[in-house]
Amino acid sequence: MNRGIWNFAFIFGLAFTVIGVLILLSHARLSSQCTERTRGLIVKGDLQNNEYGLMLTFSANGEAYRLPFSYSSKMTEGLAVTVVYNPSKIGTYSLYILEDVSNAIKMAIICIGAGCVAMLIGYGVSIGLIPEVRLF
Repeated sequence: MNRGIWNFAFIFGLAFTVIGVLILLSHARLSSQCTERTRGLIVKGDLQNNEYGLMLTFSANGEAYRLPFSYSSKMTEGLAVTVVYNPSKIGTYSLYILEDVSNAIKMAIICIGAGCVAMLIGYGVSIGLIPEVRLF
């Protein structure tokens, strides 16, 4: 009953594993580029300046920055955070909040773990260890 390993569970697991690895690689690349630290503050947006939701304010390279903040639901208004940024390119995609890094790593580990389990299930189906269930 060996039909090959490329069944739905294996492909699904492979995709999740790749997504988890890409998240880890993206975080590692960002960590290597962002070398400077400063203190920042989470504040409520100013409706007069068409700023909605939470904003991240911090100073870097002698300039003040105010960027939209949508990282984590556990970060609330008035919270002081550590901003790690790339000194040559300061912007939304060249910085991260040190206190919020664990969420990306947790998501990557969950994706990799779920992907490995799904690939094992797919392999079990391919060798006949687990019976295949067809829905259609």
